[in-house]
Amino acid sequence: MNSDQFQTYAKSQATKSINQANINAIKMKAIEIPFPEELKQQRKVVKGFLECETKIRASQGVIDGIAERKEKIIKSYLLGNEPESLSGKF
Repeated sequence: MNSDQFQTYAKSQATKSINQANINAIKMKAIEIPFPEELKQQRKVVKGFLECETKIRASQGVIDGIAERKEKIIKSYLLGNEPESLSGKF
């Protein structure tokens, strides 16, 4: 959807209004999205997406734990304790 070809086509199909352009649902359904014809190439693309999703989930796990780790560190310093080992958490 970010390709120049798609953007050009989408803009040509959009109805313009004051602050934004809209594309009718019927026109959106009619847009053809190219994909590799060879099954081998399709599997390669899917594998790439799955690898990206795995990395995203792992990164999200780190992000989700940041607030809790931050709170533990702050409490530890406020109580005058040495914080627990932080290695491998960031």
